[in-house]
Amino acid sequence: MIIAKKFSDINLNNFNKLIQNNGYVIIRGLFKKKEIREHLKILRKNFRAKRDNSSNSGGHREIMKNYQKICVGSSSKIQLKEKDKIYRLHRIIYNPIWSPDIYNLRSIFKKFCGLRNQFLNYRYDYATKKVEKKIWSATRILQYPKGGGHMSCHKDFVVSKVNKKNKIKFYQFILNMSQLGKDFKKGGAYIKKNKKIIYLEKFLKSGDILVYNGSSDHGVYEVDPNHKIEMSKLNGRVILMNSFYQTKIKKN
Repeated sequence: MIIAKKFSDINLNNFNKLIQNNGYVIIRGLFKKKEIREHLKILRKNFRAKRDNSSNSGGHREIMKNYQKICVGSSSKIQLKEKDKIYRLHRIIYNPIWSPDIYNLRSIFKKFCGLRNQFLNYRYDYATKKVEKKIWSATRILQYPKGGGHMSCHKDFVVSKVNKKNKIKFYQFILNMSQLGKDFKKGGAYIKKNKKIIYLEKFLKSGDILVYNGSSDHGVYEVDPNHKIEMSKLNGRVILMNSFYQTKIKKN
């Protein structure tokens, strides 16, 4: 784990060494736990289940605006081979920085994307205010609900292809809003390394950033599977993501 109050406190050589050797890195201190817990409270207050759409919905135009859907099973807009299918139960809420700030997360997402860009040696606001060479920051909220929210073990090959095609180093950045023991009792993030499973969620707190490298196999264990599922609530494991997406649509 890396402890740092600001980006300049981080030794990038050490960061890169850790992520390549372990497949992941946890960074604590760049976001304050209290701040993230307050934003999680606001997010839950402003959440509306009636905005949900189906698993296969959401084209380029839709997800470049505030857009919400529930993903169930392996159904996907992208045709995948059986071996590449990812099975999951989660909710995705796309909340691009240029869209109306209905969840009061704009300041968090701007900082989160800025940190990602610093780690990747890009301009601080690269691909955040507008599409740049077809690349934009797909800032989004993911919920793995109590009652069985999960994602099967996988590699992030779709997003990594976008990065590779555009000659961008691929790391997957995840900002934890929820916390094991406070928001759910069982389940969460894990990584498979050298045929061994490392249960990462037990190390994570609200405000921590979890970074995966492009080659790691990882997933999400079922969140509180014995709990009655209530998709009308934003409960369970809640995280923020900021992957680079590619689009044919211009956004200025």
